[in-house]
Amino acid sequence: MLASLMAQGRLLKRLPILPTVASMVAIASITGVNVIFDRPAQAQGLTFQGTTSGQWGMPSNSSGSTFLSNNGGVNNRLTWGRVDNCPGCTTFTNYVQYDGLGFQTGVGSTFLLGNLSYRNGSIWDSFDGDFPLGISLDFTGLGLGTQNFSFLFNIFNSPNVTGNAVVDGDRLRFSNSGISSQTFTLGDTIYNLRLIGFSSDGGNSLVSEFNSPEGTTAYASLFGQIQSIGSIAPPPAPSPSPEPIVIVPSPEPIIPPIEIPPVEAPEAPWETPPEVPEPQTILGMILGVGFLVRTKLEKSLRK
Repeated sequence: MLASLMAQGRLLKRLPILPTVASMVAIASITGVNVIFDRPAQAQGLTFQGTTSGQWGMPSNSSGSTFLSNNGGVNNRLTWGRVDNCPGCTTFTNYVQYDGLGFQTGVGSTFLLGNLSYRNGSIWDSFDGDFPLGISLDFTGLGLGTQNFSFLFNIFNSPNVTGNAVVDGDRLRFSNSGISSQTFTLGDTIYNLRLIGFSSDGGNSLVSEFNSPEGTTAYASLFGQIQSIGSIAPPPAPSPSPEPIVIVPSPEPIIPPIEIPPVEAPEAPWETPPEVPEPQTILGMILGVGFLVRTKLEKSLRK
């Protein structure tokens, strides 16, 4: 497989003598980091292809000598350390560099993400803490464009006490599980990018740490997988439209005519008053009475 990848120009050139690369597996065994990752079978169906690129970020606790630079990419090299006034130091400082390349892979298949160079000098003024690597996948076709993923790395600095360059080597490793929190969606499926491990033999064996023996520059390849992690829930089916409510007006009630019986006047609680004579009659009666009284008086006087 290594010959095939080199024929495609997908690996960086390596040093003519590669004790540093071969030592990756040895140092993993020495330090107890002997995890070999299984490579899943090639997924069928969907194929992703395009190019990769990567940018380092500054460490969480950087030193005054730590800086980023462009070496065939944008911020793809992280350099640190000083060697001045240090009789026991090497003549060169440290750096890690990421170089992207072209890729073609299926879902869940391990593929080559990029090539790493790690120069490990004996220095002072080192940094501490995690530092990020942003990996971009520029997809060809599928309408995905460029998708960006962020990962954290750190470096284990050995104390350099054994005099053995391999044992005293420093190691580049993932700070977490190597799974990015960023995702992308194609159709109704959600995908992410996972870092699987480092390899010095074209991906036949993968280890979890990249060792660079003291005073050398080591090379390795970084492998990953595009994984399907779920699906977008389909939108709920639209509720059926309710039947229209038809309001049928009620017929107006037929009210039969109401017969109202005639109301009889109530009888008066008193008797009909006597008729009052006209004023002329009353005057005549008075005059008549006066005449009778006068006549009787005259008769009585004659006696």
